[in-house]
Amino acid sequence: MIIPEQINELKVVKMSARGAVLSGGEEEILLRDAPETLQIDDTIRVFVEFDDKGKLFAHTNHLFCEDGFDLFEGKEVDLICMEETKLGFSMIINQRYTGLLYHSDVFSHIESGDKMRGYIKTLRSDELIDLCLNKQGYLNRIDDETDIVIKRLKEHNDTLPYNDKSQAEDIYSCFGMSKKAFKRAIGKLYKQKHIRITDKGIEINT
Repeated sequence: MIIPEQINELKVVKMSARGAVLSGGEEEILLRDAPETLQIDDTIRVFVEFDDKGKLFAHTNHLFCEDGFDLFEGKEVDLICMEETKLGFSMIINQRYTGLLYHSDVFSHIESGDKMRGYIKTLRSDELIDLCLNKQGYLNRIDDETDIVIKRLKEHNDTLPYNDKSQAEDIYSCFGMSKKAFKRAIGKLYKQKHIRITDKGIEINT
């Protein structure tokens, strides 16, 4: 059975000039962006959706992308383990996206097919998603970012010429983090009244 609007694991039944034909029991569906290595009788995980004419089709672009507006860092999500990799576990997120749960964030036995709740840890600039199994994993990363900002400020007499209007390249050169992470860090420090944000940059409250 093929289920629209989520990831399905389907079998390749034939190849055509338009792509690979996948089977989900009695139904067949076209995979337009079939990998060159795909062969008949292989199984593949694909995302299934409707085209403009209301016909189902499959594609492999089920990583985080521009239509992933429903995801944000710290959000609680449903996870299904696909397989273990060298870095961790490849997970299906909310039946729509895929992400990675690193070995360092796992403290219990996990097998393929296991279902669990988790959190979006990082929406990476390369359109991949890092996961964690508890909220603290996300919060710890934010604490690391704020620590870096405070450290850099103290190294430069408590003031730096960077704020949320600074160029991403300049921010990375100084702090080693993305502009998004920097804005998140200074936002938290500002709310905690540890820093002031001015038109000229940021400075430690004294």
